[in-house]
Amino acid sequence: IVLTLIIGIMGSFSISIFLQKPIRALATEVRRNKPTERLRLKQTGILEIDQMSQALEDLSDRLLQEQHNLQYERDHDFLTDLYNRRAFGRRIRELLDNKGNGNAIGAYIMMDLDNLKMVNDSFGHEYGDKYIRCASDAMREALGKDALYSRISGDEFNVFIFDEEGNRNRISTLIEKLQKTIDESFIILPDGTKKMLRLSGGVSWYPEGGLTPDELQKNADYAMYVVKKTTKSQIRVWSKATDLGKEKEEKEREEEKAREGERAK
Repeated sequence: IVLTLIIGIMGSFSISIFLQKPIRALATEVRRNKPTERLRLKQTGILEIDQMSQALEDLSDRLLQEQHNLQYERDHDFLTDLYNRRAFGRRIRELLDNKGNGNAIGAYIMMDLDNLKMVNDSFGHEYGDKYIRCASDAMREALGKDALYSRISGDEFNVFIFDEEGNRNRISTLIEKLQKTIDESFIILPDGTKKMLRLSGGVSWYPEGGLTPDELQKNADYAMYVVKKTTKSQIRVWSKATDLGKEKEEKEREEEKAREGERAK
C-alpha cells in the first residue's frame, strides 16, 4: 500500500512538472494579447491544454464581437446606420489632423429635410421614418465611400467630402450628383402616390470656410438657413458674400426660435 501511494505521488508530481511549462506559456500568451485583438494560442499537443486554449479563444471572440457591437451602437444612428453627431465630429477631426495639410480641401454639407413634419402629421411616424431613410439612402447612392455621413438630429444630416489632392472639381461634381439623386428619390405613400424627397442644404468649404468641424458646421448651417428662408430644396455654398447681413439675420433667427418656443409651451 505504501509503495502504491509513493508511486501515485511520484506520478502526480511528474505530471505536474510536465504540465507546468505549457500552462505557463499559455498564461504568458494570454497576458500578452491586446484587448482589441483576437486571441490565438499555439497548439501544445496536450489534449486538455489545447481544449482549454480553444475555450479561451472562443471566449475572446465573443467578447470582441460584443465590444464591436457596443462601439457600433455608440457611434451610429439606429434608424439610418449613419454616424451620430459625436462620431461624425470625431472622424472629421481625425481626418483633418492626419491629412488636412498642403493642398487638401473638403466640403462640409449640412442638410435639413423639407416637409418631414407634414409627412409625420399626415401619414404617421412610420412614413416619416421611411422619408428619413430615403434621405440617407440617397446620400449613400450618390456618394458611396467618397464621404462621411451623419444624422445629427431628427431631420438634420451632415456630410463631409474630402480630397487630399485638392481636386475641387471632383468634389463639386459629387455635390451635383448628390443634388440630382436627392431630386429623383421618393417614397410611396399609403394611397400609392409618390412623395418626392426634398432637402435644403448649405456647403462650407475647407479650409476657407473654416479649419475645424465647428467652424465648418456653423457656416454650412448659415448657408442652409438662407436656402430654407428663400428657395428651399437646394444646396447652396457658403461664401463671404453669404455673410453679408449675417449678424442681423442670426438675431432674427434667434428671435424666431424664441417665439416658436413660446408657442410650444
